[in-house]
Amino acid sequence: MAGTGSFALEVVEYARGAGFTVAGLIELIDPARVGTEVHGLPVRSADDPPARGALAVVGAGGDRLAHWAVLDPHGWRPATVVHRPGGSPHRA
Repeated sequence: MAGTGSFALEVVEYARGAGFTVAGLIELIDPARVGTEVHGLPVRSADDPPARGALAVVGAGGDRLAHWAVLDPHGWRPATVVHRPGGSPHRA
């Protein structure tokens, strides 16, 4: 999960509801958060190499393409989680 704010926590819940295992958060803005724990999850840097088969969902506001411009060079692969209002989340 890319992001560590309150929206990231929402997306973590949606991802778990869709069957994903959320191993941690990727900090995109505040390097002081790297190495800490936020929302009960470890925080790592975007330039840390992902584990084999790891996917990332951007749970940060703003320009998502700009966020991927930071993640992509380090080997992160995208996943999509869609939250349907009134329904359960699913993978897209």
